[in-house]
Amino acid sequence: MAVTLAACGDALVERGYRGEPLHTFQGQVTTVVGDGTFERPLRAAVFWSPSGQTVLDDRLVEQSAIAVSVRFPATFEINVFEPPASVPWDDPAAPFRVGVVLLYEDVNGDGHYQPSERRGGARNQALLFVPSPLDAAASPTGVALSAGFHDERLPMPCGVQQEDEVAEGDTCGVTLGAPCTLDADCLEAGSAAGAAARCLLRDSHTTWPGGYCVLDAAASACRPIGGRRQSTDVNGGPVGDYWHLGCSDGDDCRLSEGYQCKDNRVCVPGEPASLEIRPDFAVVGLCLMDDEEHENDD
Repeated sequence: MAVTLAACGDALVERGYRGEPLHTFQGQVTTVVGDGTFERPLRAAVFWSPSGQTVLDDRLVEQSAIAVSVRFPATFEINVFEPPASVPWDDPAAPFRVGVVLLYEDVNGDGHYQPSERRGGARNQALLFVPSPLDAAASPTGVALSAGFHDERLPMPCGVQQEDEVAEGDTCGVTLGAPCTLDADCLEAGSAAGAAARCLLRDSHTTWPGGYCVLDAAASACRPIGGRRQSTDVNGGPVGDYWHLGCSDGDDCRLSEGYQCKDNRVCVPGEPASLEIRPDFAVVGLCLMDDEEHENDD
């Protein structure tokens, strides 16, 4: 699979016209632990996992990328022109393939990745390649997937049953998914939700552009209409169950602000994916049932 990478404002290296890309992965370096300086430019590349998991072991198969300087808060694109090939899959008949995006410093200058050169990557985002269309029952996301490439947030449901969207009732005094700055912004006029209304600005996986109103399920027995309950941590707090805005497609979400209908039909942040530069970088587990970060498993 051929890929090219360009940082925001930098031109792609000329390698001849390759036609339209099959997929474009957009990323932005949002977190840097340390001074963020390196002797060599960081490279960004897609790595396919023969095991179908997000473990960062020495079996990952790198696809070529053009080295560019990646600095905080650099934004870049990886254009994918070919399906994954020449990967020794553990299960050749698996219904989907799993790729992770890593940042590495090419210390020895050979143009290829070594585990010791890893500097970061996309912690809660995977690139899936689906050879043939999958219905909802076979899809790790819980929704049907067309053939081709898909950017998906981690962890995915992978068959774990989640509650259906609430079809009847009222709003419980909170406008789910609405933009906000403070918790109080999420309260409707005359609302009795009080401290159960939370303004989600960030969780351990990503930032939520413009804020996003949720309802704390532990602090309120009310089930808001149109809501879907899922676990998250709000602004650095402990993990808990919160009501998010449910959706059937992207039109139900704040598309203009980058929200998409993902995570088993919940409005969540979309592209660009948040990438981290940090020495203890890890990738979130592929599925809810194994939601543990995988690092240094080489």
